[in-house]
Amino acid sequence: MRRDAKVPIVAATRAVARVRFRHGVAGRRGVSTFARGLAVAALLAMLPQVATATDTDDQQISEISLLAGSISSQSDWPKSYAWAFSYRHVWQDYFSTTVSYLNQGHFPGHHRDGVTAEAWAQTDLFDRHLTLAVGAGPFNYYDTTAASHGGTYSDAHGWAWLYSASATWQPRKHGWFAELRLDRTAPAKSIETTSVSAGLGYRLTPDLHGPSPGVDPVYHQKEFTAFYGKTVVNSFNSQEAAAKALEFRYAFGDYLRGSAGYVNEGNAQLIRRNGMLLEGWLEPGFSAGRYSVGVGAGAYAAIDKYQPAPGRHVSGVVTLTMSFRLLEHLDARFNWHRIVTNYNRDTDIALYQLGYRWK
Repeated sequence: MRRDAKVPIVAATRAVARVRFRHGVAGRRGVSTFARGLAVAALLAMLPQVATATDTDDQQISEISLLAGSISSQSDWPKSYAWAFSYRHVWQDYFSTTVSYLNQGHFPGHHRDGVTAEAWAQTDLFDRHLTLAVGAGPFNYYDTTAASHGGTYSDAHGWAWLYSASATWQPRKHGWFAELRLDRTAPAKSIETTSVSAGLGYRLTPDLHGPSPGVDPVYHQKEFTAFYGKTVVNSFNSQEAAAKALEFRYAFGDYLRGSAGYVNEGNAQLIRRNGMLLEGWLEPGFSAGRYSVGVGAGAYAAIDKYQPAPGRHVSGVVTLTMSFRLLEHLDARFNWHRIVTNYNRDTDIALYQLGYRWK
């Protein structure tokens, strides 16, 4: 197993945090629809683990990329911005899978983003310096739209197919690469868009072994973290508040994690909400456990003290996470929660933390 892959997770986290939140999530049937979308994404993400069980170390390749560009719609609206964060696992020379977050900018009456899981066919050229790929997969989108029956906005959601093409140039087999990507989607109940984006990524070798005491002393099964950050309501005005959280995380094996936590979203004018989070995670580690990148999903049982529906609510949650081990027991972690409600009070919660790990 190679140990030379130095993943720039802290830099990527700061880059993501500098981008203004895009808002809009699921509507009244969002929790069940969102769960189905995550199930599809999880299955595609897990394929490499099964397929590469007998592969060599050199075939265990993952890629993390951050891209930004422009997006256009079929309507006569000006172009908007688009950006994406993507995790790719290459499990054969000609086949890979990705799980991505897509932000599709602001159009009149539409602030849309979502998650997608794609399967890709690819080919390597020029001694593997250039990679061309085409992909497709389900896109579970969340759109802040104008309310049709009172109110100022509505959190709409839906399904569509996403079709993509990419070109990647990599000077060396491991390390930084440049990527150019085209994404197109045509939802039946939302706007049809085409985006072109470019950015940087990093290729690395995932760890083959998880947090087993006999494998490597840097692995730790238990982690307790304290977070501080910001809540943003998925409305056209994007109301904000300070957010705080505590979390306990446990590693069950190479990729699987579980967590229980408490989050206080603060007073964001439209919400004043706090409650318990329970999530399951796919979170591979890299460089002998020094870094990790993962996606989680679960339930959020909370009390919201504001209208239109004050009281207790159970909502869905999906989270992107990245961690960096500073010392043997001390780590830094970034969590980006997307809260999916059934009463048009969806939020993004960006949290930065320091944590303590132990076996």
